[in-house]
Amino acid sequence: MKSLKNKLHYVFAFCAFCFLLLPVHAGRPLITDDAGINEKGHGHIEAWYGRDLEKNNSWHISPAYAPTDWLEITGLFMRDNSEKFNSKGLMAKVLFTPSRESGCNTGALAGFLQTNGKSHTDTYIAGLLSCNSISYGSVHFNLGVLSLEDNNPAYWGIAYEKPIGPVTVNLEYVGERYTKSITKIGLRGFVLPRLQLDGSIGRQRNETIFTIGMVIKF
Repeated sequence: MKSLKNKLHYVFAFCAFCFLLLPVHAGRPLITDDAGINEKGHGHIEAWYGRDLEKNNSWHISPAYAPTDWLEITGLFMRDNSEKFNSKGLMAKVLFTPSRESGCNTGALAGFLQTNGKSHTDTYIAGLLSCNSISYGSVHFNLGVLSLEDNNPAYWGIAYEKPIGPVTVNLEYVGERYTKSITKIGLRGFVLPRLQLDGSIGRQRNETIFTIGMVIKF
């Protein structure tokens, strides 16, 4: 079960809500993903440190780029300093309807995560729904399936975020069929025009989990 929980955490981190940085869309440090991408020809690089419920420490780097106005490609490189292994992956996210400042839109994502020393490649696919309001903030929903080494559990996520002054506050609840859910609160804000700092803290199985990171836009 420990390896399953760790895989779930890293796959979730890979699917994380870490992409578009505009105020009306989600971004790191959320786990739940949004139905939004970077503008065509633009991207960003995320880097963060995290600790999971097993007190494993890991470093992540995740570049993303949107070659079109409906597709975004994201990579992940992760080093687990506690268990001493590396993982790498790739994800594609597509929009079925354009993002809106006011209103809802949909999308989907699919990707894989490969861990050194393991013959099985974890894969995942999910549907995305985002509803945005200039006055009330944004709500995001995910529903998907993971393909892990020993089972194929469904997972889901719901997140709410709202800009308050110079920062954006977010709350979220993420669940998966065979593990306890994750409840998190996070904060992000720009310290320079293209540099965001962020962090989150949450609970899973009565253990504290957290992340601290940054995003550079280009």
